[in-house]
Amino acid sequence: MRIKSLQLNNVGVFENELIEFKPCPSKGKAEIHIFTGTNGTGKSTLLKAMVAAFENVGINRKEEILCKADTNSFTRYLREKNSNSGATIFIQSTEDFEIKYTGCPEGANHLHIISKDTEEISDYRSIIDESKKVDQSNCFEFCLFAYSGNRFINISNDSPEKTTHIKNPIYGSLEFNKKPNSAFFIDKWLETSLLKESYARREGLDKHSKNFNTILTKLETTIGEIVGYGVKIKMDKKTLREPVFLYDGVEHNIDVLPDGLKSILSWLLDLCMRLENLTWMNNTMIFERNIILFLDEIEAHLHIEWQRKILPAIQRLFPNAQIFISTHSPFVVNSVDDAWVYNLEVEKGNAHVRKVELSQDGKSFTSVLRNIFGVKETFGPAIEKDLSVFKGLIAKALEKSITSKEEKELVKIANKLAHEGTELESIVGFEMRQVEKLDKKELAQ
Repeated sequence: MRIKSLQLNNVGVFENELIEFKPCPSKGKAEIHIFTGTNGTGKSTLLKAMVAAFENVGINRKEEILCKADTNSFTRYLREKNSNSGATIFIQSTEDFEIKYTGCPEGANHLHIISKDTEEISDYRSIIDESKKVDQSNCFEFCLFAYSGNRFINISNDSPEKTTHIKNPIYGSLEFNKKPNSAFFIDKWLETSLLKESYARREGLDKHSKNFNTILTKLETTIGEIVGYGVKIKMDKKTLREPVFLYDGVEHNIDVLPDGLKSILSWLLDLCMRLENLTWMNNTMIFERNIILFLDEIEAHLHIEWQRKILPAIQRLFPNAQIFISTHSPFVVNSVDDAWVYNLEVEKGNAHVRKVELSQDGKSFTSVLRNIFGVKETFGPAIEKDLSVFKGLIAKALEKSITSKEEKELVKIANKLAHEGTELESIVGFEMRQVEKLDKKELAQ
């Protein structure tokens, strides 16, 4: 299953916008869609609008179920608190279909699904509810997950008495900000995985041992690709009661890892933990499953070097996923080939997609900043202001329309810029030499 397009009507900054999502042009790669634009152009709105379509919401007035989690808060994005605002998600599956929802006709604080649900969607809506139990009888062909840039790592040290305990691994999967759930603590899942792998190996259960080992090894490899050095997940040798991360030659408990690494682990391990606890059709390995993943501000808390590496690593780890992300980072956009980049802008209060293009890691960051993010400046604001004046005076000097007063100002600002650094000295020197050459040429004539 994949999302083919999204139609928004009076939602957030979008008045009437249709966005089509083309498949990845290369086989064997995750299909990635990247939303960029300045603050307020609707990047997060697009992610939440798609997520809202899959939540458990009212179908008609007689069968009304109050919206929960993010769907409930999504009503705040509706311009008109009634059926004049809503969205339509077009889905490609065994048979193509659409999910269409609007605000409540009575103006209540929830959404209404006004399209007819397919069996796979109605089943998914029922299972995602917290009161339902997910067991071996529930076999999945697809799954959806959402994560916010404002993430925290869910470990057992975080006051378990204050956390919920819901064993359903897809409960809360569409909440961008996950609530702590003691049934799925990340450290406990790692501990259990390590013990299961060890037990299966000891008992000669090669298939199970290989499966657990593959999950852990791929996670270690992916994290290592992002952070730039070897990573191993092990049990604390002293206590044998908690997992530790060995990276850069030093063992660390999860709660003292760097914030950037914890940010990655918070959603990546949570995702793997949920997938590993689901029964999948045809026993598909967890990293090869058909998932739709929404990541809001994937670069949060990450150094530039890690921003450059996270998306390629995720694209390799989940080759059959459809991934939607929002980002302010040119380093994320520039990091992969064959991702669709949607540049958003607002005109007269309404947002729209200005252009769509394929990402190319062969393009420079400067090119991405200029052509996708619309940032043409390369120096600080004060320097850019002086440079603008300098270039204006240079243009007058080359046109021979500069006054003696302006000539003095040109020399003054040129000297000022030249003392700001070697790069500026080179720029200023080149431009001033062009003026000198022109003067000498005229004298020779």
